[in-house]
Amino acid sequence: MYLYQMGRRARAGGACVVCLAERKCVVLLPCAHLCLCAGCALRFVGRGAVCPVCRTAVEDALAVYW
Repeated sequence: MYLYQMGRRARAGGACVVCLAERKCVVLLPCAHLCLCAGCALRFVGRGAVCPVCRTAVEDALAVYW
């Protein structure tokens, strides 16, 4: 994907905050931030993970489809 396309998707609010390439589809709990794609969530969530938006400790993750 070209860099200008990645930036456009990120500005549109639908891009994962970690990879900026895939669509957000995972909500982190308890803070309820919708900020990760499925791939990043698999690598990111677990073992003392914190939300990349607010730094709250992640207790669970929930996949959403919109």
